[in-house]
Amino acid sequence: MEIIHEATKILRPLRDKVDNFVLFENEVEENLKRLFEKHRNNQNSIERMRNSVIEVGSIIAGEMTILLKKLHRRLSSRNKAHNPWTVQVTRDLPVQIFAFLLRTVKKARSTYGVTHSESRFMDIIVYTEENRLVRDMSRFCDVNREAILDYFSKTFQGPRKGKARVVVSAQKPFTLSYSRKGSYVVIKCYYKFTNAYGYIFES
Repeated sequence: MEIIHEATKILRPLRDKVDNFVLFENEVEENLKRLFEKHRNNQNSIERMRNSVIEVGSIIAGEMTILLKKLHRRLSSRNKAHNPWTVQVTRDLPVQIFAFLLRTVKKARSTYGVTHSESRFMDIIVYTEENRLVRDMSRFCDVNREAILDYFSKTFQGPRKGKARVVVSAQKPFTLSYSRKGSYVVIKCYYKFTNAYGYIFES
């Protein structure tokens, strides 16, 4: 609509304060059109819902928190015969959500501690440095670093007293693999268990 297009021109003094002003201006215009369609007269509830703008950040935070909680629950003081001292969790996830995570990694100013790959059927994000992983997860989940580190460790009492902790390195990466065909994400990581006597068990 012409009036909305003209309204966005008032933002042009911000040109020097935005990385990509054309993209910014187009996004503002598109959102104004959606807001108008949502609130204009004689719109039914379905049309209002279709024209709603959802905050992606809160969805990302919720999904990643669920995955980290599942990871935390899987940390164990006992070794497994299959894939010892590893954790793997799976969750259905819309492709748009993982695409946002992948785009965030791809457009980051530094590639330190993280790589990515894309194919027809699988997209993968690989972390090889704990600091980078914790930093990104804290931003995705909108929590502090300490909260993320709490998900990555677990203390046990009783006969198997000790502490399990996620480890991240080039040899033991933290990976997020997204299946385009199945629309689900798989997190896989390694961890070590230190018993009450200081002995460390890991793969």
